[in-house]
Amino acid sequence: MNQQIKQKLDIHSDKIAELEVKLNHAYQALETLKQQNQELKNQVNQFKNNGVDKTNILVAIASELPGNNQSYGAKPKQSIQYRLKFLLYEISHNIGKYKFRLTLNWLSLQQYRYLTFILVGSISLLNINEFLLNRKDSNYYIFENQAQSLTLQDELLPSEPYYKLVKDPKLGSSVKKYERLKFIYNVKKSPTFNRSQKLDNIIENILTHTRSQQLSSRYLSLTLIDLNKKTISGYRQHTRRYPASVAKLFWMVAIKSKIQKGLIQANNKINHDLQKMIVRSDNNASSRIMDWITNTKSDQEKLGVRKFNQWRKNRLIVNHFFQKAGYKNIYLAQKTFPIYEIQMTTPAGPDLQLRKPNNSRPQANKITTFQAARLMSEIISGKAVTAKDSQQMLSLLKRKLRAAPGKKLPSYPPGFNPVVGFFAQSLSGDRVSFFASKAGWTSYCRVEVAYVESKDKKTRYILAMFGNNRAYSENARIFPQISRLVFNQMRKNQ
Repeated sequence: MNQQIKQKLDIHSDKIAELEVKLNHAYQALETLKQQNQELKNQVNQFKNNGVDKTNILVAIASELPGNNQSYGAKPKQSIQYRLKFLLYEISHNIGKYKFRLTLNWLSLQQYRYLTFILVGSISLLNINEFLLNRKDSNYYIFENQAQSLTLQDELLPSEPYYKLVKDPKLGSSVKKYERLKFIYNVKKSPTFNRSQKLDNIIENILTHTRSQQLSSRYLSLTLIDLNKKTISGYRQHTRRYPASVAKLFWMVAIKSKIQKGLIQANNKINHDLQKMIVRSDNNASSRIMDWITNTKSDQEKLGVRKFNQWRKNRLIVNHFFQKAGYKNIYLAQKTFPIYEIQMTTPAGPDLQLRKPNNSRPQANKITTFQAARLMSEIISGKAVTAKDSQQMLSLLKRKLRAAPGKKLPSYPPGFNPVVGFFAQSLSGDRVSFFASKAGWTSYCRVEVAYVESKDKKTRYILAMFGNNRAYSENARIFPQISRLVFNQMRKNQ
């Protein structure tokens, strides 16, 4: 009997050693939290020094928050760090106490039962640290004092992050939760435009022309914005439609933002892929860009339930990035196919699982023409990410025009041509000084969003047009005709 007790005590001595290792890991996690808290305090002080008063920013567990909408300080009564400190003290105290008892006394069977119970309880309590840091994302919030105006300066959030990413690998998925909180598009509020009778008339003329070409307006959406007069008009401009390669405009902004926030490092490969994705509309390049944005990879083989759920969560972060900035119900998580470098002409593996969950109706990318026009306007105005980033993106979107009517169209690299069959085809450099666009075309849609600026700058507008059926796809004349119509009518009375 004594020999059995001794063997059991040896086993539990090993468990105590293992517990001490976990305790050291917990102390490391606590030190990381302390460093993060200090960095947060420094940034708050920096904001105060820059003239922003009473800024309180807090990442907290929802269950700890009082049930009202007031703003609170950065030190709740029972913060995570407070709990961790108390928990670590209790565990270390118990370890020391029971190691002392083990080395000085033989324990009776009854005492052994008590010790086993306490040790198991201590190990369970230690795991609370990981549990607290791995709560579901819906339990984490950022609170900002209402005294701080975030809608000033063109609704731009401060360019510096409120907090740093947790780097300790022991914290696991908590790193991604902090990243998700940080990875949000910086223009938080949709721009405000007034309605215009002139633009309403132009939209009506577009509809009349498309119907005269036996094209149904049921599958058509339009948004027209006069940037000089801050006016707008549209037709079904809040109807979500498939954007084809116009989605790449949004992915460009997302990758630029991720670099600017320090979540990934800029490199020549990303810059090269951005150029190919926007200028040539290259699907291989856009696939790699999407991998950079979401930390996912495409593969031929399907994933198991657990791995796919994490993969899906990562991929959907690109939707979260825009949705949290007012792009309601936008969906941009599907890659554009074919992607020849990975031998995928259609979605396969986890991409197919994402596209057709449980064999339901396929989930395609969906945006509105207003959302496309809004993002283009934010790039034009220098608000998207930073002014420097906006200028770099605009240079990628710039398209060459023919020198004058009747002159030869400019040449483009092999592959997708953003001029032929689109808005730029009917415009010329003798009247237009700057033209930027992102277009898309498949066997069942033709879509484009473009910015047009006349030489005298009296005409500056954004036109977004999505035709989502085969008739629009096969009609290579309709977009150039609409572009000429809009430009001529926008120039009237200038």
